[in-house]
Amino acid sequence: QLLQGDAVNALRAAKEARGLARELRDRKAEAEALDAASQVHLAKRDFHEALDCAKSMAAIYEELQEDLAAAKAKQLLCSVYLAKGDARAAVDIGEDAVALFRKLQDPQEAVAQHLVAQAYLQRHHDEEKSRQQQGMNRAGTNSQDPAEAVRSALCARALFKERGNITGELEVMDTLARAYIRKGESREGLRVAEDYLAAAKKARDKPAEANALLVSASAMASCQQLNDALRVAELARAIYRDLGNAEGL
Repeated sequence: QLLQGDAVNALRAAKEARGLARELRDRKAEAEALDAASQVHLAKRDFHEALDCAKSMAAIYEELQEDLAAAKAKQLLCSVYLAKGDARAAVDIGEDAVALFRKLQDPQEAVAQHLVAQAYLQRHHDEEKSRQQQGMNRAGTNSQDPAEAVRSALCARALFKERGNITGELEVMDTLARAYIRKGESREGLRVAEDYLAAAKKARDKPAEANALLVSASAMASCQQLNDALRVAELARAIYRDLGNAEGL
């Protein structure tokens, strides 16, 4: 967690760096200062400021035809939009980042694909919530967002696996299992969740193990295996309690 004093100092330094870059007419240095400022604003949850900085940074890198830096800027924008709760914008800018990373054959595509998968799931959740608030039937939507989330998550998992990134693969398996459940393929979601649990245990990653148990319980409940779902949820709860994770509880 970013301390308030550190954030103030970091933002001051970024502002001074941007001012100097402008004086020197160094557009790349200005973009780098904007990147730093956006990251700090995001950590502080100052989403509007983070967006302004990230948009300006992306515009500069596009102007300079720095494709890799522009892709990174769009990936940051996707993260900010997701944190802000604007899933629609997150999907659009995230897909732009994926396309650029893929064009450049850059391994950072994996992270962008995972962000896009999360954005599709969030957009679907937001649309279902809106329909419920309007008294509309949840089953009435023909949204392809869960299927798109599965597609993006599968791509991300393959890329993480190819590069031996266990942490990245564990994180995306959580998203993939949830995407299958949202898509209505709960048994496939349960299969992925079980793989996720086995991988988390092998990596001795207790937070991931608890998350895997929780998503397994969700898949079991969707499959009407209610007793098993309750039992597994209690296992997850016990790990969260041991970890002191109040959010998980």
